[in-house]
Amino acid sequence: MQNIRHARIGGMPALEADLLPVGRSRIELVWLGRDAIPGIEPGSMVAVEGRVAVRRGRDTLYNPRYELAASAMAS
Repeated sequence: MQNIRHARIGGMPALEADLLPVGRSRIELVWLGRDAIPGIEPGSMVAVEGRVAVRRGRDTLYNPRYELAASAMAS
């Protein structure tokens, strides 16, 4: 996980993060209605699942289901 940003989309808070999967290009993650999620921070390891959309020419997952890696949950 890299580059965590706080934004507003349609007047609502949004948490945005860049995911850098091994061997793939960057995927943007966007959680609508959230301005923070415990454990989602730069350098954290997560597994995500969701439907890919294209936003601003980038692959994007909106409100993806996520699971923090065990090392992230221990801290």
